Amino acid sequence: MKRTLRNGCILLLLCSCSYKFAPSVQDQKTKQVSIHFVEDDETGELTSRLIYAIEKIPDLQYVPDNGAYILEVKLLDQGKEKIGYRYQPHKDVAAQGKIIPSEGRSEALVEVKVLDGISRKCLLGPAYILGTCEYDHQNDSINNNINAFSLGQLTDIDTTEDVLYIPLYRNTAEKVALWLQDNLDFLNS
Repeated sequence: MKRTLRNGCILLLLCSCSYKFAPSVQDQKTKQVSIHFVEDDETGELTSRLIYAIEKIPDLQYVPDNGAYILEVKLLDQGKEKIGYRYQPHKDVAAQGKIIPSEGRSEALVEVKVLDGISRKCLLGPAYILGTCEYDHQNDSINNNINAFSLGQLTDIDTTEDVLYIPLYRNTAEKVALWLQDNLDFLNS
């Protein structure tokens, strides 16, 4: 009786700690991907966003080293453009009727390749993916901090540009992950 109870407790502990006696079918389908540090990513933000986006794909698992595949990404170009304008407020009579920018778009172009983890042979790519982020801003600084982040508008252009790379890199990483997910069938063949 004690022996059966003890064996039952051990089996329960092994099952509750997610120990597996044999690999499951899902584990055999899961491919491990390593990601090199993104070339020209000065802050490391794009690299970390890529890791997070890859981990969301059901059939892929991020591993720091020695993955079956290596995702190689280069940040080729970044740019900003003005896409929306408004009239200058009527406070200043001399500037009345002047048009100033109030919306912008930032873009990041990356080159993506998937390499074999052992031979380093290119299996997919290069693919060129453009990530974008649109934002609102005020063109000039305001002395007070009231409503600094009201309704999605940042206080001034400097504050906007200081944090803009976060949503830009998130969008870029999500597009890279989507491209990779769309090409998983090719990798599995």
